[in-house]
Amino acid sequence: MSHILVSLEGNYYGLVDDRLMNMGLGRKFRLTLLKMFAVSEMVQQSNYVETVLKQVIQ
Repeated sequence: MSHILVSLEGNYYGLVDDRLMNMGLGRKFRLTLLKMFAVSEMVQQSNYVETVLKQVIQ
């Protein structure tokens, strides 16, 4: 499964990746975005997924 990462700094590493690494897991990024507003459209138009913090979607 391919992931989208939103990173204001343009990094290929996020908060979720710390947790995954502690569990011996990882994820494969296909796209990194600087702004959150584009994520919804990108997910709808592709088979990529995005992990979104609960605070962001409320």
